[in-house]
Amino acid sequence: DAAHTWAAQAGPVPGLLIGHSTGGVIALRAVADGLVRPRALVVIDSNVPVTDPALAARAAKARLAARPDWRSVLRASLARDLLVPEPWHERILADLDATPDHSMRELWAAVLAADTRALWSSLTVPTLYVRSTRDVHQRDLDAVTQHATVVDVGPGHWPHVAEPEAVAAAIRRWHATVAAQPSHH
Repeated sequence: DAAHTWAAQAGPVPGLLIGHSTGGVIALRAVADGLVRPRALVVIDSNVPVTDPALAARAAKARLAARPDWRSVLRASLARDLLVPEPWHERILADLDATPDHSMRELWAAVLAADTRALWSSLTVPTLYVRSTRDVHQRDLDAVTQHATVVDVGPGHWPHVAEPEAVAAAIRRWHATVAAQPSHH
């Protein structure tokens, strides 16, 4: 109910909704649940696999949220793939460190518990998946949705920070193609 209220108060529907990592899972969920109805969606390197091995790896990672040392595990995971220029590296880790345990742990567990096959299969808008580190591939998404396109980009989990021009160009190229399709005007 709170999510529906927030979506109703958020204002005009975006033409293009973009989410990265946890934000990408949330954006995918919001579109799949009909909370927002953008004309197109971009998901950047989010943990949203559809194959059995990738889902099993994701489930193992979700169990880490129950460990007493969950925060250090999460921080180490982020730091490993944090191939970004300064000041972003320190800023991202500082933001993580400043987030209260309860909300961070709950969000991490919820995002990793999402039924990503169901989310992908319920999509009705063109969606670009910008992949850099995740086990999400075009052939796998093709098995569950006809609305997704995968593009591989730069290094690390934060490609939009490490290689912003390359990511922006990939999004622009894809969006121009989507906008040119008669069903998406």
